[in-house]
Amino acid sequence: MTINHHQNHPIDYQSILPTYKREYDELWNSSPEFRKLSNKVYRYLDTLPVGSELRFHRYTGEKLKWIMWTCWAYYWDPINVYRYEFSPDFSSFRHYGKP
Repeated sequence: MTINHHQNHPIDYQSILPTYKREYDELWNSSPEFRKLSNKVYRYLDTLPVGSELRFHRYTGEKLKWIMWTCWAYYWDPINVYRYEFSPDFSSFRHYGKP
């Protein structure tokens, strides 16, 4: 999946989700490096203070993709879906608190 950070229209999440889920599962099952990074990102997000965000501008290439896949996985966890969000331009993943 390619995310254009300069899109001016809403993202069609229904079309992204199956692709994301398949690719995330494939990476999880085939790459120890991905599992290690994904676990590290999960732990970081678990401790991210309300009002803070993980900014993606420092990452490129495969590492950026892996971090974004992990944020998607974290977001879709039923505990987190109402407390976290991607910024409108997908440049960060924010913890905005409890609903």
